[in-house]
Amino acid sequence: MGKMTQELIEDLYIRGKAVHKEEISLKRATEEILNMYPDNIHESSAQFYLSLYSDLIKGKGSTWNQNSDLLIYYVRHIIEENGKSDGTKAYEGALKFAKAKSRKSLVASLEKLAAEFELSLNGRLSFEAWLNMLPEKNIRKVQFTDMFVLWKRPKSGWEYNLLNLF
Repeated sequence: MGKMTQELIEDLYIRGKAVHKEEISLKRATEEILNMYPDNIHESSAQFYLSLYSDLIKGKGSTWNQNSDLLIYYVRHIIEENGKSDGTKAYEGALKFAKAKSRKSLVASLEKLAAEFELSLNGRLSFEAWLNMLPEKNIRKVQFTDMFVLWKRPKSGWEYNLLNLF
């Protein structure tokens, strides 16, 4: 199969959103994608990605392998188009997948996206989102104690914050 292109990602998102709103059937959307991109995607992958929009809005994570660029695109557009409520659920579902698959760069990208839109899970920013919001990105070491989180920056000492902030 060919590469997942930006155009394919956009078309999957548009049709996935239409499937979610019941404007088109999953079968019809799959046929359209396969006709438009016959060499880029298998039928089962098309069906999965078309259903992903609905799954993310429900906060569902998946163990099925996913394209990181597509996942970031979906979450960003769900936040921008549907607001923080659906966006937080999409972020949560995507984060479940990224953590389950140990995709550290995807987790970091999702946390950066969450910080950009000030999303929080359970009413609180995740530690990673908070850490990504710090102006100095070159924190060298993070350490947890019973009550504090400590971090060390180059050319400075340890800094701390109470854990109950997270």
